[in-house]
Amino acid sequence: MKASHTIHPVFDDCNLVSAAGLVPVLQLAESAGLSEVLGRLTVESPNAAAKTTCLLSGMLAGADSIDDMDLLRHGGMPALFTGVRAPSTLGTFLRLFTHGHVRQLDAAGTRLLARLADRVPGLIGGHDDPDALAFIDVDDSVHQVHGYAKQAAGFGSTGVRGLNMQIAVTSTPVSAPVITAARLRKGNTASASGSAGMLADAISASKRDGAIGQILVRADSAYYRRDFTAFTSRRKAEHVDCRLVVRRVKRLQSRAADHAGQGELFAAYRHHAFITNGTLPVVEADQRHRGHAIIEQVHAELKNGPLAHLPSGVYTANAAWVAIAVIGFNLARAASVAAGMATARWATLQARIIGVSARIARTGRRLMLHLPTYWPWMSGWNLLWHSTTGPPGPHRV
Repeated sequence: MKASHTIHPVFDDCNLVSAAGLVPVLQLAESAGLSEVLGRLTVESPNAAAKTTCLLSGMLAGADSIDDMDLLRHGGMPALFTGVRAPSTLGTFLRLFTHGHVRQLDAAGTRLLARLADRVPGLIGGHDDPDALAFIDVDDSVHQVHGYAKQAAGFGSTGVRGLNMQIAVTSTPVSAPVITAARLRKGNTASASGSAGMLADAISASKRDGAIGQILVRADSAYYRRDFTAFTSRRKAEHVDCRLVVRRVKRLQSRAADHAGQGELFAAYRHHAFITNGTLPVVEADQRHRGHAIIEQVHAELKNGPLAHLPSGVYTANAAWVAIAVIGFNLARAASVAAGMATARWATLQARIIGVSARIARTGRRLMLHLPTYWPWMSGWNLLWHSTTGPPGPHRV
């Protein structure tokens, strides 16, 4: 492939947009009641729902900072979307959030996810089967920050100065994970701190989303904070009979060639231990437990997307940014399922569906979007378009 030598770039087209896929994605959100759930925000700012939608749209288009919200202000975007605000306005809006307003955003995201599960039946796969198994994975991650003006930043167990984000994701054997609860915390917060309340929220949200079968909660060793005999330090009503499973796994990685340092006594094998109150056979229980690694994919998608930066020095503004990013993640997951790409990651959706350029043409009272000929993922784009503009499917009882 070789670039032509006769190219002359000119930025002069007022009918061109670079993120035409935002149209069906936001239509999907509106069909699930986005404006209604955001209309309950009590932030002391005019048009709070519209400004929140601007932040959400920018994140879906690839923004990971306040300045990147200018992605929404170019070419023919004003013809497709109304109420687009300047980045400085959105930054001021975020700084008006209090902890109570952030909790309102969390509640709005939970309600929207339940409605998206109704609008896109495959979002929580297997929800019609009462014997189906759903998994809730909980874990935290440190988001590194720089500068001394970041409120609540601190050094956690990783030795990195940042803010700690804890999330709970729900998945099934036939569906990709969605985020059912999330919290931004101080950087030096212990992993398991507040996990009981967050898991209660995640379980309630998962049941509202359609997980009517058995729910299995998975977490790593940082979330086990009692004596080794499981939970006997709690009151008797909270005792749980668990079993300890230790598997001997053969080492596949070769040892260092220089044999530096003191060698291991039994270097040919490693031992993997976990506790469970399930009744599955040992091998199957181990396989189920190892599936907990799926939450690392979610953390990676967030860090490679809108949470690459926490944009403000104000803690509550960053907490609001995280809450909006969680809404964006779940909306992107629903759009991927509707486009026939159920396992696609957020970056894949941006590249194939959202980030496609289009030219706007006006005919009568309608706007026509002229998309690229032979776009490789045209079928997925059309599938998403027809699923969002068509009538909703039957609602769950």
